[in-house]
Amino acid sequence: MTDLSNGAAWMGGKIIPIADAAIPVTDWGLTHSDIAYDVVPVWHGAFFRLDDYVNRFIASLTAGRYDIGIDRDGIFAALHEMVYASGMQDSYVAMVAARGRNPVPGSRDPRDCANHFYA
Repeated sequence: MTDLSNGAAWMGGKIIPIADAAIPVTDWGLTHSDIAYDVVPVWHGAFFRLDDYVNRFIASLTAGRYDIGIDRDGIFAALHEMVYASGMQDSYVAMVAARGRNPVPGSRDPRDCANHFYA
């Protein structure tokens, strides 16, 4: 079993140790700061107003025209699974949509990028 007691990340549908979380250096989320994010607190093992935070995150996704390939229920599930797996009772949980890498050589069009979600 993987030790997640120092924190966990949800990336590509998997929960991994936070120390192993990484994004490519060509991800526009990194090189262009092209992300949408929100951070929700967990206190005594429960999320604080998770609905409100996810609603605001989804509004940011819509405004930024991100397609992260995961719906509202999937976001909820990912966050809950990650917190449960880590065993952390008091923490902050970031949900992030990054523009991703652009697979079209020479393209500067963000619509060509493969958006993704991580937490």
